[in-house]
Amino acid sequence: MTKSGKKGEKVVLAYSGGLDTSVILPWLKETYGYEVIAFAAELGQGDELAGIKRKALASGAVKCVVKDLRKEFVADFLWPMLKSGAVYENGYLLGTSIARPLIAKHQVDVAHAEGATAVAHGATGKGNDQVRFELTYMALNPSLKIIAPWKDPNFALTSREAAIDYAKKHGIPIEQSKKKIYSRDRNIWHLSHEGADLEDPANEPKDDLFVISRPVSKTPDKPDYVTIGFHEGVPIKLDGKLTSSVKIIEMLNQLGGKHGNYLASPFDALTGFEYFKRQTPHTVLRVLRDKSARSARGPAVLVVEPGFHARLLRLVDAGVYAFEPFIG
Repeated sequence: MTKSGKKGEKVVLAYSGGLDTSVILPWLKETYGYEVIAFAAELGQGDELAGIKRKALASGAVKCVVKDLRKEFVADFLWPMLKSGAVYENGYLLGTSIARPLIAKHQVDVAHAEGATAVAHGATGKGNDQVRFELTYMALNPSLKIIAPWKDPNFALTSREAAIDYAKKHGIPIEQSKKKIYSRDRNIWHLSHEGADLEDPANEPKDDLFVISRPVSKTPDKPDYVTIGFHEGVPIKLDGKLTSSVKIIEMLNQLGGKHGNYLASPFDALTGFEYFKRQTPHTVLRVLRDKSARSARGPAVLVVEPGFHARLLRLVDAGVYAFEPFIG
């Protein structure tokens, strides 16, 4: 990790517009003297990227680059991951982790295009995200300097309360407050929540936590039915109609959210207890395993087209899964 930057040098920051990277952007300018280029990847975050260029510039960036990576994310990362059976702890579908190398890859591309000498990320020094980002940077261009503020002893914004105070002091637009303080990560494949009351595994999620999924008390009692058609282990049809991969996941997320599909998992004692919403991945994986997917209050059954189901179940038995939907 570099300790200082020369005036006029550029750094490309992996920027989501969330609390952490919102305060890291001006902090990089103050601490290292770099010109900061914000890079945001469109991975299916819903409306989270609305106004992100304006926000980045208002926070001190000299430029904000946004790339729509949804098709590449699904085709080159999600489907291969699911077909390989990459399911962590027999239930977690790698929603955050699978996206990091793709973000880092395009971040390096932006660094090359903009003549930047450094790249930066907002991952903490205690989790695995720092490794995902930094190994990708080093693999693609080992000459780039890597700035990781959370590993800098001078970085004091190590609590969300401190970050909120810093944002207010510097006039940085943020949505978080000390009462609305959850940390979230979202893409087309999942939505995770952590922090605040979720740090205690004994606490059930409050109704206002949910963004995609409905609380169980508000889910329907009757099931919905959808037919999914596959080709070579990849879903290509919904209800008999050829449908793009991105659209299939979006529609299954909507269906799963309606039925309140989500998962609670204290998967990492270091980073805290998280709630994951994975409609599309879990729904389809359950179909492949059980011929039906059950939501929190009854079945959301997916019927696989004739001819595919038996063959796919043999693949599942052999350890080759087709994909788990993140619903909700």
